[in-house]
This record gives sequence, C-alpha cells and structure tokens, in this order.
Amino acid sequence: MLSPAAQFAYHLGCACRHLWRAAVAIRSLLWLVGMFACLLALIVLLSGCTASPGKSWWNPATWRSAKESSAHATAQSQTAKQRDALLKEAQKATHETSQALAAAPESRPVAVATESNQSATQLLDQALGSLPLDEQTRLRERVAALLSENEAIRTAAERERAAARTTAAEFSRLYETARAAEIKATADLAAAFTRENALADKYRNEQLQKWAGFGVSALMTGLALYLRLNPASVPAAAIGKALAFADRDAPHKASVLRDSLDPFLNRNEQASISSAVTKTTQRIR
Repeated sequence: MLSPAAQFAYHLGCACRHLWRAAVAIRSLLWLVGMFACLLALIVLLSGCTASPGKSWWNPATWRSAKESSAHATAQSQTAKQRDALLKEAQKATHETSQALAAAPESRPVAVATESNQSATQLLDQALGSLPLDEQTRLRERVAALLSENEAIRTAAERERAAARTTAAEFSRLYETARAAEIKATADLAAAFTRENALADKYRNEQLQKWAGFGVSALMTGLALYLRLNPASVPAAAIGKALAFADRDAPHKASVLRDSLDPFLNRNEQASISSAVTKTTQRIR
C-alpha cells in the first residue's frame, strides 16, 4: 500500500507523461496540418489555368501569340474606315436627291419620294454628322447645273457627278475587300484561340500532374516525420516485431528502445506491443 505522498508522486508522474505525449502528438499533428495546407495552396496556385495571357517579351513561346489578334484588330479598323467612307457617299447622294426633288413639280410620287429621302437623310446625318456647309453648297450647285437648260453647264455637271459615282464605286470595292479580310482574320483568330487553349490545357494538365506528384511525396515525407516524432501512432504489431527481432539479435539495443518508447505509450499500448512481441518471438524461434 503506497503512502498518499507516493500515490501523489506516481499520479503526478503519469499526468506529466500523458501531457508530454499529448504535446508531442498535437505539435506533430499541427505541423503536419499546416504543411499540408501550405502545400495545397501551392498546388492550387501553380497548377491552375495557365492559358496564355498574350505576347510577353520574356516568354519566347508567346512572341507570335498576338499575331492573329493584332491582324483582326487591324482588319476591323480598316472595315470601319471604309464603311464610314461608303456611308458618307450615300449621305451626299441623299442630300443631292433632296435638292432635285425640291425642284421637281408637285405630284404624289414626288411627295412620297421626298418623305422617304428626307428620312434617310436625317438618319445618315444622325449617324455620321451633318455635312459641312461648303459640301452642301457644292451639292446644291451641282443639282442646279444638272437641271440647267445650258448644255455646257449641264455637261460639266454630269461629268462631275460621274466622277463622284466612280469614287463611290471605288469606296464600295475597298469596303468589300476590307470586309473579306475581316472575315478571314476572324476565322484565323478563332483558330488561334482553339490552338492556344489546347496548348494551355496540355500545360495545365502537366503542371497538375507534376505538383500532385510533389504533393503526394511531401505528404508521405510529412507522414514519415510525424510517425517518427510520435511513435505511439505506429501500429503495435510493427513495434512488437521490431522489439522481438531486437531481443533476438541485440538485447541491449532492445532495452534502450523500450526505455525510449515507454514515455510515449500508455498501458493499453504497452500491453498490445508486449503481446505482439510474444507472438513474433514464438514465430522467429
């Protein structure tokens, strides 16, 4: 029968041992969880979508990646430029028509044409802005010359109008050429996007495989360290087998090993290990 003081000392020692084992286990577990969280964050950061952001001077693989995009932007700009020029010619034609209709004798067809032409003129003026005053004056003079009874004046005006129509036809041709170039540039850009997305998918998968392998390796390394810092988590059969072979081959090392393990093991774990030692010893004799 132990004295109260001896019982107090014994229980205090047991409590300190259990607290030490808990501290070792918690410290190892927190270290492992923290390492795993950092590793997971690193994998997510480095193995995410890596689609090409465009041309970068530091990455030779992207030096030509913006070629199709630049060509498409240029084609769009040219198409818009030629479209504006074409619409400007149409605007001049509606103003010219307005002047001619104003001079025409009144009739129902003339009234309908006047209203329709006026609507088209207003819409074009809204979209493109009003014609300059000198341009409007020149168009009025041309219409007046076309309606003149003087053959020489009328012939000169018809020649001027023919030149204007030739210019409009050239603008129409240039617009069609620019439009065709834009359609081709759009198709090339779509093909480039498909090609670069496929390359990005391949690179992302390679990165994911690489960092997943690194993560598994690091996790296994951390688990090995955790088991080394916390021997109580090793299966009792494994410890018992090691102790049995140590008892047979190097009894003095087995004693040192038992002294090292005892502070980390409770009675149930010690009993399990002892049973495993007995079973292994019976098999290896």
